[in-house]
Amino acid sequence: MSERQVTLHIYEFVDVGDRLNSVLGSLNVGVYHTGVEVSGFEYSFNDKGVFRSRPRRLGPECRHKESLVLGTFVGSANELTGAVNELRAEFRPGTYSLVQRNCNHFSDALARKLAGVGVPAHINRAAALAGVFSSKAFQVEGEEQLSVEKPPSSSSSSSSSSSWWWFSSETAADQQQKTKRKELTLKQRELLAKMRTTS
Repeated sequence: MSERQVTLHIYEFVDVGDRLNSVLGSLNVGVYHTGVEVSGFEYSFNDKGVFRSRPRRLGPECRHKESLVLGTFVGSANELTGAVNELRAEFRPGTYSLVQRNCNHFSDALARKLAGVGVPAHINRAAALAGVFSSKAFQVEGEEQLSVEKPPSSSSSSSSSSSWWWFSSETAADQQQKTKRKELTLKQRELLAKMRTTS
């Protein structure tokens, strides 16, 4: 058994991420990509599943923001491989979801498995907030509903040609969910209005 440092690498998305993070930063919310480095490899997750790469070597659409040492993994190379493979079974190809199963969810799960601690809460706060506003948990029986239509998607962008592979790749369930009308409760509308006036 040997000790191996577990490091979280945090990336900002160039262009879109810069603009979003400058607005959301004051609320301690951001849009980030993350990966966990251990034993000379960085592990992350996208729509193709769990993958490993050399640390801090992502394409030009991501800029390294910072690295955080999360702790130490004590175990053999086989135990490390076993831990990654356990998560591979959970984070399968085609199961990526920006809100419910993204790279930050994977990084958190791997960090907990290897070092016993998760990623800082602000890393995935945007997805958590999006989940709250898209869940039925906010709906109260008998409240008036407001329909919110999604804008039509551009036919010129495809997930195979997009450099935003972790954003653009969607599961069939994600695509089906997009076509449904979203309903906001009165309480959700009030919260949304309050958020808009404070930003």
